[in-house]
Amino acid sequence: MASGGHMHNFTTLIKRLEAATSRLEDMAMSLDDPSSPKSTNGPSSSVPATPEPPKAIPPPPAAPTAAPVPPQIQDFDALIKGDVQNFVNLGEKIGGLVAEQSKAVLQAFQAERTYLYVVTKAKKPATQPPELMTDLHKASDSINNIRESNRASPLFNHLSAIAEGIVALAWFFENKPGEFVTDMIGGIDYYGNKVLKEYKDKDQTHVDYIKAYSQNFKALSAYLKKHFPKGLTWNNESGIDALEALKQVKGGPSPAPAPSGSLPPPPLLLQSHP
Repeated sequence: MASGGHMHNFTTLIKRLEAATSRLEDMAMSLDDPSSPKSTNGPSSSVPATPEPPKAIPPPPAAPTAAPVPPQIQDFDALIKGDVQNFVNLGEKIGGLVAEQSKAVLQAFQAERTYLYVVTKAKKPATQPPELMTDLHKASDSINNIRESNRASPLFNHLSAIAEGIVALAWFFENKPGEFVTDMIGGIDYYGNKVLKEYKDKDQTHVDYIKAYSQNFKALSAYLKKHFPKGLTWNNESGIDALEALKQVKGGPSPAPAPSGSLPPPPLLLQSHP
């Protein structure tokens, strides 16, 4: 009986060892399986993963850098902002027709600036498109119309001096434009001296106005002797079409070319008016 009891105890021990071994195998398999839940005896110390911050939106591409303004245009801008603007300011002090005409002079210089900028960008066209001078003609016509429509004005000498001088802006086809502009100052002096004589003891603003107008063209003559001593020069080596250049300078659509066979606008008035 004793040996039977020992056998029973031994069998029971074997079964317990097998059961323990089975549990250890299950636990080992559970640890190796990443999909099985992990249990801990204490509170979890794991911290939820911090979500990645949203990726920054890349900045828009930088706008193309504007081409530098050519030196001859920078100098012309300085002439407008200095001498021409001073003349306009004096005209505004006098007021009326004088102020109106002085503003048209500013428009004429601005139109000439546009033309000069086109020249820096364009090849010389075989036949110059009339669109290149449209704004200059409009300003010149306005200056002359103010004079012709107000012959009875007590300021007729002022209006005439300005109208006579504006023809100096038509220097584009001259071989020596600086000298051409200097010669045109004589037309200003004919009427301008009458203003100086009448107002020298009456109102200094009128005197300064005429002197400032003459100074505009003295400055223009010096400018032309510096940049165009032998006449206007186009960008024939790397230039583009003149109308395309005009579009770029004005920042708008290309002007429609004049119909074939149409006449160009009349040239700037060069004759004196009695």
